[in-house]
Amino acid sequence: MSRDRRWVLGAAGVAAVVAACLLALPAERCGDGTRDGPENAANCPQDCGTTDLLPNPLRAIVSEELLAWRNWLTDGGFESGDDIVELLPHPAAGLSPAAAARAEDAARTGSYGMRIEAGSDQGIIFAVRAKIEKGERTRFTVWLRSHGERAEPKIVVLGVERGRAEPRTLHTPQALPPIAQAWTEIQFEFANTRGVDYALLTIEVDPGTVLDLDDVAVESEQWGEPSTCRLERTVGGIRVPLRPAAPVHFCVLIHIEDPAMLTQRVGYFLERTAVFSEIARTLHEHGGFLTIQPEEDWAMAALRFAPETLSSLAQEYGVVYSTHTHGPACRDDRGRLRSSQDCSGCRGCAGWEPVESDSHPATREYVGALRDLLSEVSGTNVSDHNGNFEYRLPSHLADVGIATWSAFKDHNTQATFDRLFTNPWRPTACNAIETPELFQTHDPATRVIYIPGWGQAITRHPERIHERLAGMLGQVLCHADPDRVNAFYIVTHVDHYRSEAGAPYIEVNEETGDVTLHEEFLRDLAFWEKTLTELIDPLVEEGYLQWTSLPEIGRLFMEWETSP
Repeated sequence: MSRDRRWVLGAAGVAAVVAACLLALPAERCGDGTRDGPENAANCPQDCGTTDLLPNPLRAIVSEELLAWRNWLTDGGFESGDDIVELLPHPAAGLSPAAAARAEDAARTGSYGMRIEAGSDQGIIFAVRAKIEKGERTRFTVWLRSHGERAEPKIVVLGVERGRAEPRTLHTPQALPPIAQAWTEIQFEFANTRGVDYALLTIEVDPGTVLDLDDVAVESEQWGEPSTCRLERTVGGIRVPLRPAAPVHFCVLIHIEDPAMLTQRVGYFLERTAVFSEIARTLHEHGGFLTIQPEEDWAMAALRFAPETLSSLAQEYGVVYSTHTHGPACRDDRGRLRSSQDCSGCRGCAGWEPVESDSHPATREYVGALRDLLSEVSGTNVSDHNGNFEYRLPSHLADVGIATWSAFKDHNTQATFDRLFTNPWRPTACNAIETPELFQTHDPATRVIYIPGWGQAITRHPERIHERLAGMLGQVLCHADPDRVNAFYIVTHVDHYRSEAGAPYIEVNEETGDVTLHEEFLRDLAFWEKTLTELIDPLVEEGYLQWTSLPEIGRLFMEWETSP
């Protein structure tokens, strides 16, 4: 069957690609019959072969109503209680705490609101606790009413992280209206780049102030049901086309960074490995598998404490491995390249600024060494790469055995670039952050295949996995292309699996190596079980999804490229 090799890009997208290409290309080179300089198949097909391959977005701009705000606070009106409230001391010295309590006559809607009363020698910071996501916009809304004169309380969003003594400021909204005796809406949004356990919307109440507060909302943007294709049946709880146009090749990725504690404490290594093992087991029981994308310390710790770990996970649960790095940043006293996290505590290292691009000469060496390490320890062929920095010369990674590349995000914003793409391509060599349109232009000469999916963590909070993934899959399945390879994955992180309540989560006996899984971790695993049983399994059974590894997706794409 012949295949139309054109990728549709909207007029504005085509114009942006063309403009970027023209700016990058000296006019006198194109048309001379030789491929040189910055020429590629998109900006000079005369010299590079005929093609107009682009990644698929008008499929990428899949719906004008793709994103919708979703309020994660179930009781922002305080109807059931004040479980989301925290009271913090006022920063001014000598003030006693002000009173804050639910009251019927403090309600804007419903039966209850919160009343905060500060006497002349009292003050308080009233805070509402909410979980927010890294790399996404969050919108905060609160309604306030002042008793007496207008009030101008200071409002700040703080982020709370495990192990950090003090919260850090995430955002201070500007130009807020004063609070009058009538209800006043305060609303603002910002993009969060921090990995925090939860946020606090704080309102600083000064002495002599009485405020009523109600109807708090903390919203993030969710993928909604697609509006551009016919949805004729329900499978896995989501609306899908009557029949799958083609299977979407699907997998789950998990990251781990390089804390030195991995190689120093067997208990910590076994605890983190238990997260991998249990998620991998759960996926395997549903016909799937986990792709672990680690930096080097986890594999080095395995060599020290339990050499069969990586190979056992591969053999028992079908685990696939992929390199993950934020870039080398120094050399240790033996001349070995180390990760940016390792370098922060290295006394015997020859250091430089963290590497932020694959064009740095150390990158290829570092990725190659990490690939070799993972291949050796796991007994598998590792050929996929993920890295949280800029990409200018992706073909260089092919020199060290990398065939596919996945889960790219802008390290400045922590947001994924590829959330709307479903078809792999060979990205044009360029600064992928500065010129994303050019990055999204297919160049058949690039020796590494980019596989799209959701490149940032799907959520820091396991209880949200089902809802967030359901919306994404609805869009992806709607736009599956019958003439191309379709791919999608989600990313999670090993550090998202810790106790929120400070209770035992995973305990390890360092003398015996015995691992005990506690209630909160088992609850988080149950969220995966629910998602697999109710959402993924039916979609696989009906042919809409297919479990496929990143290397296999790359192989399928190469077959598609060469087919008539």
